[in-house]
Amino acid sequence: MNRSFNAQEENYATDPVANQEPLPENQNVQNLYGPRVLEIATSTPASLLAALESGADRIELCAALTTGGLTPDQAFIEYAVSTCITYRVPVVIMIRPRPGSFVYDSRETTLMLRSIALARDAGASGLVGGALLRNGRIDPVQTQRFVEAAEELPFTFHRAFDQSPEQEKDFDLLHQLGVQRLLTGGQQGPASPEALRRLAQHSQGRISLIAAGGLRPTTLLPLLEIPGLREFHSAATAAATATIATPTAAGPATKQPLTLESSAYAGDPEADSATVSALKELIK
Repeated sequence: MNRSFNAQEENYATDPVANQEPLPENQNVQNLYGPRVLEIATSTPASLLAALESGADRIELCAALTTGGLTPDQAFIEYAVSTCITYRVPVVIMIRPRPGSFVYDSRETTLMLRSIALARDAGASGLVGGALLRNGRIDPVQTQRFVEAAEELPFTFHRAFDQSPEQEKDFDLLHQLGVQRLLTGGQQGPASPEALRRLAQHSQGRISLIAAGGLRPTTLLPLLEIPGLREFHSAATAAATATIATPTAAGPATKQPLTLESSAYAGDPEADSATVSALKELIK
């Protein structure tokens, strides 16, 4: 059973896993030696179809991919669920009410909880979201509310995790809260094979890691050698690299190298069928 966190609990903001009981086993995770999974982020109907027809194993549905992804509108969610059922591919829904930092007030949290309920009722296969404290650590109160609202659906904590200054402690916290999947590059910006290897060793299968951060056929190969890393995430676009202002937990934006997954294009980039197919071929 997940522990209930009180916002007034002493020291939780600085060390939320200190002096807690041993972490329970989370049974709803992918086997360390299970089949590899290719998850494609899509934000338009054309991109969704390109991903499905080119071999995606899972769809992450969002809006405004150039901002890192926001909650898609309900009509798009319903269309995507219906389409993915036809292809027998699960679809998880991004829950994020605005661009910018991952620190949310009570009104934004209420909106996110309602978005989770609507996505769940529409037939989503899972939810993607998360919240941070101003110091960059995982917000346990908010995150627990999201996990509980997801009910039986698996909950993925998104790349806000990569801003944490205490990744191993926050990983343990996510496990205790019942998070089933973690979308991460091991660091902000492009995926780091070294950081992902450390996280995979720390995880030992307790949470299924989804490697993310500019994944392309040329950058995927080192990640395939990491034991226990079985899931891979990409927008699979064919755009060029640049730089983009990336928000921190506290709000101010800092310049980060642009991954090929989130960029300052005038419109959202489309998934490239050839890139999806090439990624799929590599992870077989």
